[in-house]
Amino acid sequence: MNKKTHIEPDQLFRDQLIQHEASFEPAAWDNMRALLDKSETKAPILIVPPKSNNNSKTLIFIIMSTLSLLTIASLCYFGTQSSTLAHNSNTFKSISNPSSYAKANSKSAIIKTESEQGQNSTNLNSNTANQNPSIEPLDTGITNKINTVLAVSKSTIDTFKTVQKDGKIYRVFYRKTWVPEEYEYISKPNGNLIEDAFIGLHFTAQRPRNLDSLSAGFNLQFMSGNRIESKTIGVYLGLDWGMQFYGSGKKSNVVLNNVTQDSGYTKLSSHSMDFLGRAHIEYAKYPLIPYINFMAGPRIYSTGQTVASYMTLKQAESSTVNNAHTSVSMLYGFGLGARLRLSSVVSLDARYEWINGSPVRLVDLNQSTFNGMSYNLKINKIAPHLEQFKIGLIFNLSERDIDKKLIYDGYFKTYTIDSVQVNASDSNTIILPCPCKPCEKQVIVYPRQNNSQTPDTDSDNDITPINTGGSRSSFPGIKPTVKPSGGNN
Repeated sequence: MNKKTHIEPDQLFRDQLIQHEASFEPAAWDNMRALLDKSETKAPILIVPPKSNNNSKTLIFIIMSTLSLLTIASLCYFGTQSSTLAHNSNTFKSISNPSSYAKANSKSAIIKTESEQGQNSTNLNSNTANQNPSIEPLDTGITNKINTVLAVSKSTIDTFKTVQKDGKIYRVFYRKTWVPEEYEYISKPNGNLIEDAFIGLHFTAQRPRNLDSLSAGFNLQFMSGNRIESKTIGVYLGLDWGMQFYGSGKKSNVVLNNVTQDSGYTKLSSHSMDFLGRAHIEYAKYPLIPYINFMAGPRIYSTGQTVASYMTLKQAESSTVNNAHTSVSMLYGFGLGARLRLSSVVSLDARYEWINGSPVRLVDLNQSTFNGMSYNLKINKIAPHLEQFKIGLIFNLSERDIDKKLIYDGYFKTYTIDSVQVNASDSNTIILPCPCKPCEKQVIVYPRQNNSQTPDTDSDNDITPINTGGSRSSFPGIKPTVKPSGGNN
């Protein structure tokens, strides 16, 4: 019986792949080299590739030259700053505060007490300070330099001087601080002209010049400050946004399309919206300021159909508005008016404006009819010839001018912060005052008691002898407790 050998399929494929060797094709290498050369010619979008070695050298030369110039400029600038700082530091070289002075002289300074100084510190005379050059006051030239630098920098600087008092030499430390100038700021009220900007809010009544119908609305103006340099004449430019409401037509009853078929109504209403550019010229010599302005821009007319329920609906909105008609007219005109300054911020304004416009198609609310589902609109083509009466308020948004009045000039304030006594012969030696005398050595003896209340008379030491007998005495200083007589144990 032959024994079958089990061969794994993975092993079979692995052996075949190892034994397989692809044939060498020189053309494949040539194709790969051609692809590599082609990819090298493709340059990024924002970087121009160099075409030759000369261009690369030129680019490197330009970069290195630019960096060299930047380095030289930086050295020149920062070198100037460094020399200025070094000059200032040399000017302040002879000035130090007490703490840094003590640290700088901690190695060479010798601190002595007044008792150790002895006769040297008590026999000083008035000529000692003048004979010892190391403790003379600061040189006059250095002091002048210090004051000059203080006047420029207005910084805090600590100085010291050597003075003599009661036959002793002291080094007194002073601090100079700059007290700044004090000003009074006075707010000036705004003048008649508006320097920065203003906002106008007006109620507007409008009617056609050839009809006796009246509509109402409002206008909001955003105007600039005075555009010319003048003390009495102001020229302002800005924008005007306004709305006019022309009322609504009669109501028509309808049935709403819902489950309960609620009753409601429908009607037409019209309004317009203005987007005008304005120029405003005024004569502001007196508080009552007359002016003239010009305007131009589009007016958008809109008519909408409103459908609403008589009762408030809980499951749906109670009303809706759909646009029925829209048209645009280009308006232009002028106005005359005057404003009265009530304060530096608020002015009362009133004006009359004459306006014309391009022909426009408008809905006649009274002639339009409702057919049960929608309106049959009656549209007329008219050319607007309007006049408006406006009254409102103008708010001055200009910042107030502030006058700066000097109350008193700045000055340097000098006060003493510390003083130390120094040796007349050696200015680095600090003498610490010690007014108290050496304390005498005293022995204080506290009396103690034993069992027989006999005081200890041993004056050699302050230690109570220890009883070495079989029984111990009571604790020193506390009297034994006396048992009451006649008591039972």
